[in-house]
Amino acid sequence: MSKKRRDKHNQHSGGDGHQQPTNHCRYNPGAVQTVRVESLPNDEDHDGKEEGYWGTQIRCAKRLNAITAFGAGAAIIYALITYFQFRDVHRNFIVDQRAWLQLDERPILTFTDDNNIVAQGAVRNVGKSFALKVGYTAEVTTKLTPDEIGDYMLHPKDAVTKPSVSVIGPGQRIYMDMGAHPHPLAAESIDAIKKGTKFLFFFGTITYDDIFGGHHKTQSCLQYTNSPGGPQDCQTGNYAD
Repeated sequence: MSKKRRDKHNQHSGGDGHQQPTNHCRYNPGAVQTVRVESLPNDEDHDGKEEGYWGTQIRCAKRLNAITAFGAGAAIIYALITYFQFRDVHRNFIVDQRAWLQLDERPILTFTDDNNIVAQGAVRNVGKSFALKVGYTAEVTTKLTPDEIGDYMLHPKDAVTKPSVSVIGPGQRIYMDMGAHPHPLAAESIDAIKKGTKFLFFFGTITYDDIFGGHHKTQSCLQYTNSPGGPQDCQTGNYAD
């Protein structure tokens, strides 16, 4: 490199050979000029088109939201309908397949030598599955009239609880000693019953479970008279669930 060029290079470089920053570039406020921004004749038209575009987008979004909400509501309604249909089908299946116990014949009342009353009857499972934990209570009373049966059934007394027979299979028929009067009757009461001047009522209640875990009760109320037709069903107190 020539001496002239080396001297010029050293003027712009430090002693270590690096170029020094220049000091002739300075901020001059007078050199800054403001620029006026003027709207073009078609700016308003452009803004109107822009506003219309976004308005259309918002309306479309609202419609989509409404359709989505309607679809969600329809799905919820369908799910509820499906649930209730399934519940009804399940309930109908249980009703069709569960055990049902009923008195297969009216209990026979027998007066014993010690002035007591014994009731014997038959119970049948008319359902399609086993009846479990079968138990029963029986009551014989002479303290009522037919008009008093309804109120008495709300708070029955003098019931004799019998041991459980455990299980009754579908279609099975069993005989039960359904209980006796809790205490001996007076001789005049027995004579009045036989003559038909005193009412005699039998109440029997059978409790059991089905194989689906349901608890059930079959209740029977019979009125005994000295008429040829034998015992008659009470006007109330006969039901099964």
